[in-house]
Amino acid sequence: MEGVIAGMQRAVEQIDPDLPFAGFRGIDEIRSRTLAFQRFLSTLLSVMAGLALLLAAIGIYGLIANSVVERTRELGIRMALGATMSQAMKTVAIAGVLLAAAGVAIGCALARAALKAANQKSPARCLRMLADIFHLPLLSVYANRA
Repeated sequence: MEGVIAGMQRAVEQIDPDLPFAGFRGIDEIRSRTLAFQRFLSTLLSVMAGLALLLAAIGIYGLIANSVVERTRELGIRMALGATMSQAMKTVAIAGVLLAAAGVAIGCALARAALKAANQKSPARCLRMLADIFHLPLLSVYANRA
């Protein structure tokens, strides 16, 4: 590329030495400079969305873990009355999973509305979003076991 630019500069100087030579750029460089700010904004938005998801996951984990701690006495009484460990855990897990399912349902409805509003109908984006949403119920099941 440098050889081509140097040849073009020599050709311009031979035709008219007083003609200013502004330089030539390749299409890759032009495209890169044009899209740099959009790429930056896209990366920034992705990082912020990831942080929001992380904070939501930590919050859900904390709420469910606190719920389990508050119900420790109840679980102890149930087990003293003859409930098995799996029955006691099922009691706590059902409540956590129901809350997570309600959150996923509300989140899917809001995400669908947001996608409609943004007029983005890409199936790949929808699938990726749903995969991210379904990580939260898995986290709630994990928090119930803590």
